[in-house]
Amino acid sequence: RARERPALVPRIAELRAEHTEMLEAAERLIVAAEHAEHSSEVASGLEAFIRRFEAHEHRESALVREFLLGDADLHDS
Repeated sequence: RARERPALVPRIAELRAEHTEMLEAAERLIVAAEHAEHSSEVASGLEAFIRRFEAHEHRESALVREFLLGDADLHDS
């Protein structure tokens, strides 16, 4: 449905690429957690991942709002 709003295509592509990157990061965290002797060894990586995930979700939600509501309603939320 991106063809309905071609101006959004670059942001859609960027978010899709982040899905792959975040999946790879999550897999690395799982491996690190499996081999860590203490949870503190993976805590900072997990915190960084959560911050990145939350920022991604925020951008994704904004994109969906923009697609559904159009540019005019972006500043009302």
